[in-house]
This record gives sequence, structure tokens and C-alpha cells, in this order.
Amino acid sequence: MGIDPSNENIVYFFTNESSKGAALYRYDASAISIEEAWVDLTANLPFSFGELFLGNLELQRGYNMLVKVHPTDSNIVFIGGTNLYRSTTGFTTPAGKESWVAGFSPLNNFNFYTNQHPDMHTLVFYPSNLDKALSGNDGGVFETEDITATNGIEPVSWASLNNGYITTQPF
Repeated sequence: MGIDPSNENIVYFFTNESSKGAALYRYDASAISIEEAWVDLTANLPFSFGELFLGNLELQRGYNMLVKVHPTDSNIVFIGGTNLYRSTTGFTTPAGKESWVAGFSPLNNFNFYTNQHPDMHTLVFYPSNLDKALSGNDGGVFETEDITATNGIEPVSWASLNNGYITTQPF
């Protein structure tokens, strides 16, 4: 579940449904009717970029999943599986290759990652700078100065904070 910090009536539910795999729903507690309250955004998830799992949405049967809304922009929503994706429309429009911000590289065949590790488990924003974020994944902890960067195909630059860790799978 990902609650929108700017509007706590809005909650995203990211699920691993057996019938259709990954699914994303938005619930609006302020809606007049139940039909208006629930919106199925699943069709807009980045299921496949056509490159043999690289850059594709893969949840590994629910092992790695996250959904998070940017603290100050309700339109910026992140979902994670083996990769981390960002939508600037709250997944109300189809996600393209530009939505990929970390994990398996959608450009480098069989290069598992470029500057970030796959298998996303958590995303935390710095209170002092809400565009600066930490990612917790199977490779440890990574930091970005700007989670909203949009320059190029690999828009977000990550730095590893794994300096002398004995284990690197924080959750």
C-alpha cells in the first residue's frame, strides 16, 4: 500500500494477483460511490519492454514489491519489483521505457544493473530534501540526489552506500 502524503484520501494498492500477475489499484476515500472510489490502473504498468526480462515488471511471486507516492507531488508514483519505475501521471497513462529508474538495465543486454541493484523492497525520501531518496534492495542501500531526474534513458543516478556491510539484503 502507498498512501499519498499530499492527499491521504488516496491510497495505491500494488498486488501480485495469481490470475493476472501484477495489478495496481487506486482508492479514493472521498469518492461519492464505490464505483468511483476504485480505479484499476493495471493496464498502465510497464509489463514488457520486449527485452527478455530486462526492464520488465517482475515481482518474483511477490518477493520484491513496493509502491510509493512522492511526498509533494501526487502525480509521481513509484512501483518496484526487480526494477523501480516512476510515473508522472500516477499510472493513469501507459508506462514507457522512460519510466524505468533502477534495477535491471533495459539497455545493456544481460548487464544486470548499471548504477543500482535489482529486487526493490523499499524507497525512503529524505525529510530535508524530498527529491533525495534511499532505495533498499537485494544489493543493499543506494542513494540518489534526485529521484525526479529526467535527463536521458537512465535518468536517475544512484550511489551505493554499501561500505563494509556483512549482509546486503535490508528490508
